Amino acid sequence: MSRGRGEKDMFKEERSTDMVLEDLKNEEEDFFDKIKEDFVEGKFPIEMSAFIESKGMTPSKLSTYCSVCKSYINQLLQVPEPGKRYDKHPNKYVVVEMCMYLGATLEETNRFLKLAGCQELYAKNAADSIIIRGLWRKMSAEEIKEKLCDKGLNNIFK
Repeated sequence: MSRGRGEKDMFKEERSTDMVLEDLKNEEEDFFDKIKEDFVEGKFPIEMSAFIESKGMTPSKLSTYCSVCKSYINQLLQVPEPGKRYDKHPNKYVVVEMCMYLGATLEETNRFLKLAGCQELYAKNAADSIIIRGLWRKMSAEEIKEKLCDKGLNNIFK
């Protein structure tokens, strides 16, 4: 799927983990200030909200497709007050389901999983492999869920 306006900026090139580790190894006391832009904590609600909007969707409408309620999606998208820590830890498959219904690519889905503090989709996991294949083939969320159901793996979204 093509990216909407503003999406390109949201998925700007990130520094690799190796680069951040190199800074940790070499920097003196001020290392934290230098690498804090690389931290992902607290970015999920901001970036997911922008992504939802870029797809012409609202959290309320998204909740009608997903297996979670509107209030839970709103909680996940609530930006913490300045100085407060983002303490929402969504289930991996809640994030995956949201991404599937938003038409996210595999790369976008894995990015949102990282931002949410979850593991990326893993090819050696049965359910994840079906989701990965479905995302690569641009299958709809319903088609992916049907493939999961065929293999008895449909309970991940409950």
